[in-house]
Amino acid sequence: QPWAGRGRRKTSSTLPDFCRPAFRLCHNIPMPGERLAGDPRFQKIIQDQVAYLSQKGWFHSIELADGHVVKGFHSVEELRERIDAFPIPRDLSGKRVLDVGAWTGWCSFEMERRGAEVVALDCVDLEEFQMARRLLGSRVEQRLLDVDEISPATVGLFDYVLFFGVFYHLRHPLLGIEKICSVTREAAFVESYVTDGAAPSDDSSPVPNLLEFYETTELGGQIDNWCGPNTKCLLAMCRSAGFARVKLEGVVASRARVTCYRRWEPPPASPTQPAPWIHAA
Repeated sequence: QPWAGRGRRKTSSTLPDFCRPAFRLCHNIPMPGERLAGDPRFQKIIQDQVAYLSQKGWFHSIELADGHVVKGFHSVEELRERIDAFPIPRDLSGKRVLDVGAWTGWCSFEMERRGAEVVALDCVDLEEFQMARRLLGSRVEQRLLDVDEISPATVGLFDYVLFFGVFYHLRHPLLGIEKICSVTREAAFVESYVTDGAAPSDDSSPVPNLLEFYETTELGGQIDNWCGPNTKCLLAMCRSAGFARVKLEGVVASRARVTCYRRWEPPPASPTQPAPWIHAA
């Protein structure tokens, strides 16, 4: 997905036409190594998937009302496993949800199925999204914007925001998370590639916050992969963007899953220690 924003793009003579979006890093690639950038095996896997997607077209599988499934690269089972890893309510009646990087739209349609008013946001108008919306009779609203164009003025406010597979495509990842925070009322659910997937670092880890920058095609042979945080760095950047607290839900195949809350937990009825003082903000 070309979430590079407004500015110079990387160049490569081996990549697909920009008229079609580049392939998002797959969330179920079994790679045992700790660092995927520069790994020729990982690059081959990604490029094979790019070729497959170019032929088949559909990224997400879509289950229709009559039980038939339009098969995509990711099965309905895979998509449900990912969405169920986050504490998203089953009943979203009366809630607004923003799906950033919607692609074929499975997550958007699933949030609509749960009762939410949904906006599907992407930077390209994909034919398969439009087809899926027609087949489902969906009322999901589509918006075509870059991440750096997201604000309360352009899209409004949302109870929940899905931010799956987009972070590492951003030239300005902290700004991108700030944009997500600015339109979130309750929680944002973030999934991103991390460099330490084999041994993820959390807030208790002594390792420093690290962010790799990819100038060209170092990660998977793709020009639209700009950065790779370690898990601890991703958590820190989510807090630095303005979220009150973050929770690591897990790391699966080099993909960290993080819930970012806009509010602190309610104070306990019987506190065991004094409330902290805030000296600076």
